[in-house]
Amino acid sequence: MSSSQPVQRRFLTLEDVAEILGLNLPTIRRLVRTGALRALQIRGRKVWRVGIDDLEDYIARMYAQTAADIAAGLIDPEPGESG
Repeated sequence: MSSSQPVQRRFLTLEDVAEILGLNLPTIRRLVRTGALRALQIRGRKVWRVGIDDLEDYIARMYAQTAADIAAGLIDPEPGESG
């Protein structure tokens, strides 16, 4: 393995995930606690990481859920910013 190749990040902090999704940290913690967003605990009680692939899977599931909810008439298909 060549040392000239940059190391690609495999995991994100919960703070990183909150920033990427534009959500607050308590919301991300709730997603992890409920199992909606897969995460793992690394040494210590409060050190959590989310795999980049797990975040991508969560986003894909949310796209699919949103499309299904629009098709079912459960949400307004007109995008808008709230909260």
